[in-house]
Amino acid sequence: MWRELHEEIGYTPPWLKLFDRRCYDHVIRNIFYGPLTVAVDALTLTEGWDLGLWSMAEIRQGERYSEKAQQVRPLGAPHRTILLDFIAQHPDMQS
Repeated sequence: MWRELHEEIGYTPPWLKLFDRRCYDHVIRNIFYGPLTVAVDALTLTEGWDLGLWSMAEIRQGERYSEKAQQVRPLGAPHRTILLDFIAQHPDMQS
């Protein structure tokens, strides 16, 4: 996990905690969370379309505007479900 974060966005968090493990037919998702101690613009995206923080409304809606694609793009269904579950279980982390 640590290596992946550093490789994908150039960031190493001070700690990570396991949120959940979800097993599907051909996929096992180990889901971790941790603090972001730098500004988003200090991160370097090495793969993917966009890098940014989603608002609670955007997560609930399941889509947001992509600068790179120049269109509204959906949040993948499994990712949206994970985020909504995390929000529901950690209301203290909402700002």
